[in-house]
Amino acid sequence: MADVAEHDGKNILTEYFGSVTPGDFVKRVNGKASNVGRKLPLSIGGSIQIDADGSVILDTDQLPTIPPGQTLSDSVLVTLERNAQQYESTIVLDVESHSNFPPTGQNVLLVYSVVAK
Repeated sequence: MADVAEHDGKNILTEYFGSVTPGDFVKRVNGKASNVGRKLPLSIGGSIQIDADGSVILDTDQLPTIPPGQTLSDSVLVTLERNAQQYESTIVLDVESHSNFPPTGQNVLLVYSVVAK
């Protein structure tokens, strides 16, 4: 299994709220609490895991070979919670390739953005 962690040391919570405070967490992924912390298949191949602390891990197994400079995109819906308030957001995932070799943690980059609803 080849995993690629989130970019720039940030996570979904810091991207959405700007900082993390005690009690901030990811409540649901794709509408289900049971999906938090679980690897979920992506339509582009591979899988994504979003943990309650907002960390994101891309599993590159099953991703197709991506030509250099090309990007595959997908999205995941999340519900974030802060101070008992819930916030719905779409996480837009872009997987960029840096070589002609099969995707691994060394030759792909996971870039994501958090889009508030």
